[in-house]
Amino acid sequence: MKDKIKETAARLFADKGYTSTSLREIAEAVGVTKAALYYHYPNKEAIFRAVVEDNFRNHLQQEITVTENSPDVWSALHNWALCNVRNAIDFPNTRRLIFFTLQGRFRNQIQIDFEPLIEQSFQSLVNIIKRGIAAREVRNDMEPELLASMIIPAVNGAIMGRQFRVNGEFDPENLTKQIIMFIKEGSSIQ
Repeated sequence: MKDKIKETAARLFADKGYTSTSLREIAEAVGVTKAALYYHYPNKEAIFRAVVEDNFRNHLQQEITVTENSPDVWSALHNWALCNVRNAIDFPNTRRLIFFTLQGRFRNQIQIDFEPLIEQSFQSLVNIIKRGIAAREVRNDMEPELLASMIIPAVNGAIMGRQFRVNGEFDPENLTKQIIMFIKEGSSIQ
């Protein structure tokens, strides 16, 4: 039941916004009473936080798994980016919800509460870059943290650009390949 509540709430929050979504609407969409929601969650904020936390944790685990099993730095970066692209396709409501959250009402609290997860994700990317520098596949005149800080918005921007500007489906593998070609062009040793 908790999963159904979270999935439904994620869709409603992403479609209508946190403030415009009521517990009554969530309950009706799930097909339960408001009292049943209160049995599982004390309030709307608790549902919201559960949605965000689940997505962060699951996504982080996927990032770690796909990058650790990559044979080289460019495969690891490709797999990291592909993980983000697929997450955006598989969980569009949750991803949109997190994006708006980080800009809105819960921004500071979410960053505080989930800072360890955000930092772990960032560090996994930094570690890939450091591995690439050590293997002489990535330029050593670039700070790994700064490069990671540029890669994240490049990936997220490409995802958002494809989602908002392209009708129909797009190929996540092709989008990821283009992202990595763009990154590789500026950061690899020539």
